[in-house]
Amino acid sequence: MAKITQVTVTAQSRPGVLAKVARTLADAGVNITAICAAESTGRGKLRMVVSDPGRAKQALTDAKIRCGEEPALLLSVEDRPGSLATLAARLAAAKINIKCVYATTVIAGGGPCHVVVAVANADKAEKALENFFTEQNLCALREVAMRHVAHEIEEKLLVEEAHKSATESPAHADHEAALRKERLLICIDERPSAAMLIRRGRRVADYLRADCIAVYVSPDAGLAHLSQDERDAVEKHLGFARNLRIDTNVIEGRDVAATLVQFARAHQATQILMGRSASNGGKRRRGGSTLQRVVRLAQDIEITIVAERRR
Repeated sequence: MAKITQVTVTAQSRPGVLAKVARTLADAGVNITAICAAESTGRGKLRMVVSDPGRAKQALTDAKIRCGEEPALLLSVEDRPGSLATLAARLAAAKINIKCVYATTVIAGGGPCHVVVAVANADKAEKALENFFTEQNLCALREVAMRHVAHEIEEKLLVEEAHKSATESPAHADHEAALRKERLLICIDERPSAAMLIRRGRRVADYLRADCIAVYVSPDAGLAHLSQDERDAVEKHLGFARNLRIDTNVIEGRDVAATLVQFARAHQATQILMGRSASNGGKRRRGGSTLQRVVRLAQDIEITIVAERRR
């Protein structure tokens, strides 16, 4: 990211204006690296990133072309879906208005693209974005892009399968669709952080357009091993899940990990969402914690572990 000066030209919208500007800069040995042109009520405005703004302004002035300059930010971003949306959201959160934006793109596999953003306060925008282009943020954007592409491919496959299933039996088509559908399993407990886990699961399920099931594993029937406060907490979490249109189940089993994985396979879950205390990492037992045993037992199922936030 860098603060730059873009050269602006305001003129009547008529044939030959751009040609004259480009020729003037070319004769002055100034290279245009990015350009944006817009028209409003018969007048046009050019914004350009050039190799030498000072020489460009002098050459345009000598040619009697009305010109000026504006501060802007030159950003290097990944050329993939979601990059610009996340960038714009970051500026919006800082209450910075974008006056103009234009970008270069790249051929497939060619690397990042460059985005020029003209804003009312370039210094404030630079500060708002100074921690944006980190490895963590770029990895998050890459994950969003991969999920976007995966869903696009899935949609195409579903359309193709719909045409194909016209010649197949309804029972067979329903079976194939069930095997393909995402199904998210949320493992909850009596801790307050279970509410956050349920909300996260609902958001993920909505994004994936997946079925969603919340499960509490109890070593005995009727939650008898819990105190009254713990039972109330579990019931509250299950009720909260039902309010979010999540199916709920209380399943019985003394081995939490094995019971959970068995239930997940029986219900064809494709992902298990589990919480982990930031302090102790889950209850320990012989053979490792519950989380470790679930990961070992469910190697064919995606496991997402959400850490409990410290306050």
